[in-house]
Amino acid sequence: MYSVIVVVLWTILSLTVVLLMEKETNRRIAEESANQISDKTEIAIIVKPYKKDNRNFIMLFVVTVISAVCAWFVSQSVISVFFCIEMGLCYTATLGAAIVDFKLKKIPNVISLILIISGIIMIILQSFFIENPVLYLISSIFGCFISFCILSLAGKFSKGGIGMGDIKLISAIGLTVGIQAVFVSMITALISCLIVMIYFEFKRKYVTKSTVKETKKNKMAFAPFLYLGFVLTILLTLY
Repeated sequence: MYSVIVVVLWTILSLTVVLLMEKETNRRIAEESANQISDKTEIAIIVKPYKKDNRNFIMLFVVTVISAVCAWFVSQSVISVFFCIEMGLCYTATLGAAIVDFKLKKIPNVISLILIISGIIMIILQSFFIENPVLYLISSIFGCFISFCILSLAGKFSKGGIGMGDIKLISAIGLTVGIQAVFVSMITALISCLIVMIYFEFKRKYVTKSTVKETKKNKMAFAPFLYLGFVLTILLTLY
């Protein structure tokens, strides 16, 4: 019964976040388009908004399935209710960030802020119920600090490919779920992102032989890879 409740709540929350982030993304796209029209700048760089078509419904179905499976895995492998809630918060945060970042190549600060506040609240609450609250606090602090340092370094090497929005989000995740979960998620995300970048660079140079420089429209969003990394962390129970 506990697992069923977790799966239902987690899935409903995930779908709600997706719909809200799609709406927010479309609003920001409309604002950018209006600003470019008023400034008489190039409109071609404006991305297409999310639409209620077959592709969108398929995406919602896939998200529903993934969310339900992840919720079931967490409910089966995590003893603490608090940690189950923390995993759910981080999952929905990375999902929402992926929806926005995929189109806009930026992550709203409010997502990281909400996750940080929630993480702090959960740390305080758990300190009254777990046996080693100091060890848990150290894991959260190190998770936040180390992930911030690693992703900042990766951002410099990628020449802006990883922005401050990504760094803030991964630091908030580290604070919320601790060093092990965030480290596995981050490394998985970086590796998968690197593989895709190598593929597109190879395709650009040797297949299409394009010399066009990268613009905002064709820059790669990192949040979807972070979402993928967090999903794999859950499915492999590496937290």
